[in-house]
Amino acid sequence: ILFSHEFSTEEDSMQNMLDILINKKHYKLSKRTMKEF
Repeated sequence: ILFSHEFSTEEDSMQNMLDILINKKHYKLSKRTMKEF
């Protein structure tokens, strides 16, 4: 995945990176909780 061309500013790409990382963490957390049920 290329980030550099998709965003006009550094800040935008940083924010997007954070969003993706957070989403991955939520995904892992939700998978873990699904297993517990």
